[in-house]
Amino acid sequence: MLRRLNACLIALLALSLASARVLNPASVTEQTLPNGLQVIVKHEPDWGLVAVGLHIRCGSVHDPEGKAGLAHLIEHLLFEAEGEMGLGLAVESLGGYINAETLRDFTSINLLVASTQFERALGLTAGRVTGMAIAPDVIAREKQVILREIADRAGDAAQQATDAVWETAFRKHPYRWSIGGTEATLKAITPEDVQAHYRRFYVPNNIALVVVGDVDPEVVFKLADQLFGSLPRREVDWREPASEPLPDEIRTEVRRSEGAATIVAMAFQAPGISEPRAVCALDLLYTLLGEGEEAWLSKTLVREKQLAFGATCDFLTQRYPGLFVISAVCAPQQEVNLRQALADRVRELGAGQVSQEELDRAKKLLYTSFAFTNETFVDQVGTIGFYAMIDSYRFAFDYLDICDSITLEELQTVAQRYLNPDRCSVVILRPRPQGQREASLPWPSG
Repeated sequence: MLRRLNACLIALLALSLASARVLNPASVTEQTLPNGLQVIVKHEPDWGLVAVGLHIRCGSVHDPEGKAGLAHLIEHLLFEAEGEMGLGLAVESLGGYINAETLRDFTSINLLVASTQFERALGLTAGRVTGMAIAPDVIAREKQVILREIADRAGDAAQQATDAVWETAFRKHPYRWSIGGTEATLKAITPEDVQAHYRRFYVPNNIALVVVGDVDPEVVFKLADQLFGSLPRREVDWREPASEPLPDEIRTEVRRSEGAATIVAMAFQAPGISEPRAVCALDLLYTLLGEGEEAWLSKTLVREKQLAFGATCDFLTQRYPGLFVISAVCAPQQEVNLRQALADRVRELGAGQVSQEELDRAKKLLYTSFAFTNETFVDQVGTIGFYAMIDSYRFAFDYLDICDSITLEELQTVAQRYLNPDRCSVVILRPRPQGQREASLPWPSG
């Protein structure tokens, strides 16, 4: 009965989304200041709330060689007080919520306040983002915080596997670097590095301001000009990294962890945002594999064959080609069987074993997921800002239409092109005491 109700709910939501857009472009207004700052406003008069996002094209991909974690360190510093209340406490004192995140392609600062506090909150945030003082003692203190984060990450088997996947799959592109850096790279960062990186990337022509909520767009544009308009435009002068070649064989990395189970992860080089239809097709394949009661990973691997305790699929669109990752946790004695099952299923996707019924179900699930992940003003700021940083914010409004137009033939073509189990990266974490790496078992071949 529960599954039937869930299916009905999904169908109803999909029908409602067919007649009303989750993100309506008609409510969006855009303006670019003379100095290059992009301002995007989505007017939502209900609720008396305003969500704000400042998105800066300064992610881990921009970190210098040997100093991974620099962009993440600057994000931490934005919240720190220097003889005054820090940004986090300042926004919270207005009754608001604030959070920040460093990704591979950009850094974002997001906040939510009552519409009556919008101008004060944006003023506080703008002053911090564009006028941050950098004190060596504050940098040293914040490094210690991040070092504790790195230590916590090192003790988490799932995080170890994630880091190992990106390190194994990328040999040239800076996507291989950990977003937070390592102990060695963090210690190598000097106050001069922080100052230079901040001055280079935190410039108006490298920033997008996204506002969603109960505020007049003209008020936003006027305030943005007051707060940011006098800032000089400066070219970032950053060279895009060389592309990562597709692997011509299976790359296998075996490591050891203190956990009791084995983790198996398969990573495939996936398209960047420059290939929007391929991105949408892979999102549908991701949904088929990992979303909902009938998802293959949970239904087949976990419940029916009982080869794994749990399994997930992960794909986040990047500016440059990223990764499509399938991972599972199993008992050590099931490792070989699990790896064979994963390889077989991936080959089936490229062989056209997906039915029209399965594709239709995936589209409904994807529509529903998109609705839920854009339910709040903060969510919508995040989605619009995300695409503004890696391509154009307008992709957020076209996304569902593109997904809906994907055919079975196109899905199969994308699976054949990108999900090749004979040209992927495989990471295995086995439950043995930490020590030297060991050779892996052969990967199942077709």
